[in-house]
Amino acid sequence: IRVLESWLIFKKGKPKEAIRILRESECALLETDDYTILGNIQSAYGRIARREGRYDAALVHTEKAVEEFKRRTPPPYRHLAGSLTNMAFLKQLIALQLQNRMDQRVARRRRNPEPAVYTNKIRKAQERSRISRLREEAQNHLAEAERMYGDANDNRGIGTVHLNRAQ
Repeated sequence: IRVLESWLIFKKGKPKEAIRILRESECALLETDDYTILGNIQSAYGRIARREGRYDAALVHTEKAVEEFKRRTPPPYRHLAGSLTNMAFLKQLIALQLQNRMDQRVARRRRNPEPAVYTNKIRKAQERSRISRLREEAQNHLAEAERMYGDANDNRGIGTVHLNRAQ
């Protein structure tokens, strides 16, 4: 009940209070095998971090949520598929951020050309590789979520996957 309460408080625009309640709930549940609620707590942390623009932190929490959901036998498909969809969305946002930063650096160099500027080709290659990897992982998460939703004939979930894929 406290986890649900924290979600409502977060929706009312009070993320700090929601986090406090989530932490209390998490402490009470850590020694239990209620992996669904523990996953929901991590998912809520992730949503709060995402709303605050902290995408890397949100991704860490969403990955933890997936781990918690997978600990339950059988995994709760809606929770797991939803977290996979959220994880894909976050990876797409992070890739977009990285791409925008690269584009801004290129635009800055075009406006102010300096012939003696050293460009780090290794860093550029690493950034491009990370962007490609994030996008590929996002597509894999969406494919897995779509399979789970399809197995359960969950058209709403499938629609969510399609919307995320389109973005």
